[in-house]
Amino acid sequence: MRLLINLILMATMLLSGCGAIQEVLPTYEESSIVAVGDKAPDFTATTIKGESITLSELDNEATLLVLFSHTCPDCKALFDDLMLYKSDIDAMGARVIAISRGGTKSEITEYMERNGYDFDAVADSNKEIYYQYATAYVPRTYLIDKDGFVVNTTIEYKSEHLPQIVALIEALVK
Repeated sequence: MRLLINLILMATMLLSGCGAIQEVLPTYEESSIVAVGDKAPDFTATTIKGESITLSELDNEATLLVLFSHTCPDCKALFDDLMLYKSDIDAMGARVIAISRGGTKSEITEYMERNGYDFDAVADSNKEIYYQYATAYVPRTYLIDKDGFVVNTTIEYKSEHLPQIVALIEALVK
């Protein structure tokens, strides 16, 4: 009986954290480096298909930059929904670029192929691009206009984000 009580006490202390160690996560604002109105940090990267992309050299009216993790369920939900809008986004002349927060090229390639995602993806294994934009949390989106300025951002994913982003893309390309 005493052993059972000790196990229950230990489990309670572990689950509650004992107050000894508490991880304090940054707020969304604290974790954001780039905000609406900022010039998007430039980068050059190679997609998983071998194409070199330099953000500042893209000729698109709008670019939707998505920071994600291949192990994140919310990122998968965003990508699943994004595929529903992909043909509309393409027809408007906008471009979607997905930057992984970690993961090897082979992991990201396998993830994209397994899920049928056909937008540009970059394996940012060392998180060099990611850390230009944020310090925590995925998915994140940055809608960037033709002049390289961020006109919209989202953190985490809610289903209402994509219709709003698509409407903003449409406004940018008119």
